[in-house]
Amino acid sequence: MTIKQSLQYSNKRTSARLDAEVILSFVINKPKEFLYTYPEFELTKSQEKKFKELVKRRAKGEPVAYLIGKKEFYGREFFINKDVLVPRPETEVIVETVLDSCLRRNDERKSRNDGDKIVAEIGTGSSCLATTLAKEIPEIKIIATDICEKALKVAKRNAKEHKVLSKIKFYKGSLLEPIKNKRINILVANLPYGWQEWKNNCSMETVGLKFEPAKALFTDEKGLKLYRELLEQIANKKHQPKLILFEIDPRQKDTIKKLIKKILPNSKITFIKDLAYKTRVVKIENH
Repeated sequence: MTIKQSLQYSNKRTSARLDAEVILSFVINKPKEFLYTYPEFELTKSQEKKFKELVKRRAKGEPVAYLIGKKEFYGREFFINKDVLVPRPETEVIVETVLDSCLRRNDERKSRNDGDKIVAEIGTGSSCLATTLAKEIPEIKIIATDICEKALKVAKRNAKEHKVLSKIKFYKGSLLEPIKNKRINILVANLPYGWQEWKNNCSMETVGLKFEPAKALFTDEKGLKLYRELLEQIANKKHQPKLILFEIDPRQKDTIKKLIKKILPNSKITFIKDLAYKTRVVKIENH
């Protein structure tokens, strides 16, 4: 089977040609440009078998990231398996917001001479956020938590591959519990925010969710249980983070605003849209 025949084969089984190209590039270990330059390149029997198997799995909705074991986030490749969520491009909004905040506060930090800033990521998963921030802002220190031991193994692997393992301290435990006595300047979290109706959605856009770890996707209280618990933990800290960023579902905007106002009444709340112009991140500032 040639490259051209392989792509024709996949076109009959899945509508996403781009996915097929990514899978084929992975199977033959060649860049995507190779597919167009050498359409008559012959796959080995084992490559052909593997390609057909992965195309079959993709046709059932399994995310490409799980098929090839990697996903790009903020221009970098991250190792991914079924112990963690697949990183989404909308989560990059959190990175951009932290970068903007650190740039704006750079002169202020120098004038106060108050030492290194500590960024905490709660529910780190693959550590795509923590690792990206460590790469983008060399002067900060990062602590990251996750309740899942298997997820932490993935997180540490990514930090090591991107050469920032020494900059990130990982802790196992629920939310702020393992780091409750540590001083934090910036806190970011992309916690499970799905709810029952969301879980039962079987549309083409959400079919891939059934392959991802349910505990990392769904929770109670219309998806806001863990954010409520985290907000309560933050409220009980002697030194609260100056900047807090949560990723949310756009439909949770009004509910989470009421929740924040109830638990952190003196905070300033701003909502940030993703590239699709949907409300994606809630920004909480404490003064």
